[in-house]
Amino acid sequence: MYYRWRDKFFEGGKKALMNGSSDDKHYKAEIENLQKIIGKQAILIEILKKQSSYWEQGRGGRNA
Repeated sequence: MYYRWRDKFFEGGKKALMNGSSDDKHYKAEIENLQKIIGKQAILIEILKKQSSYWEQGRGGRNA
């Protein structure tokens, strides 16, 4: 009985490790996707900052 339990335990461990590798691929793909989104948002933020400072300088020059 002990050996059957041991064998089942090892089989379960192997299955968990194999499933873990596919989950790992899924998580890596998700991380890549999120990094792309963050990169795009960072670029948009920089563009908006530059536009904002441009408009603030333009308004300041008109009022002065």
